Amino acid sequence: MKRIFPLIIFLLVSAARAQGLPVITAISPELTSGNCLWFGWDIAGGDFNGDGIGDIAVASPRSDMSHPDPDSARLVCGRIDIYFGPLPPGDHDGISLPPDITIFGEHPGDQFGISIANAGDFDGDGCDDLLVGANVLDSKGGAYVFPGGSPFDTSPCVTFLGEALVDNFGYSVTGIGD
Repeated sequence: MKRIFPLIIFLLVSAARAQGLPVITAISPELTSGNCLWFGWDIAGGDFNGDGIGDIAVASPRSDMSHPDPDSARLVCGRIDIYFGPLPPGDHDGISLPPDITIFGEHPGDQFGISIANAGDFDGDGCDDLLVGANVLDSKGGAYVFPGGSPFDTSPCVTFLGEALVDNFGYSVTGIGD
């Protein structure tokens, strides 16, 4: 189902444009850091920067990150793009809005961002926190909690790890509330 979701969005947007209806806002990944594959695999909403306005986090678990050595291959680490609201309406002359923050996975092949969710206020600071799954982390899987706030912290405050090889821990995550 997750693989068909971007196609459904594309078809809905195409149908709206064909009928002359405006598309409110287009978002896209920032590509100077590497290719962004599976953009929109999972999406989460919440007030991640604590300003009282809704934000959107978009997962791309098969995305590249540039390696510091220019002669090296790109690292497929996965990524999360966060767009802080409000997103300005309009099509911006066909130019998509870049993300406010991009978080990359730690290791190649982890599939960081295979699942994401609003974790609620996990750390009790009044801001929504972001829960991110990486089902191939250390061949066991894992999940990270990123604390919301202003500024948004791109380092996890908690990391959960699977127990046995091929646990696939983190393949699916859901909000845990307050």
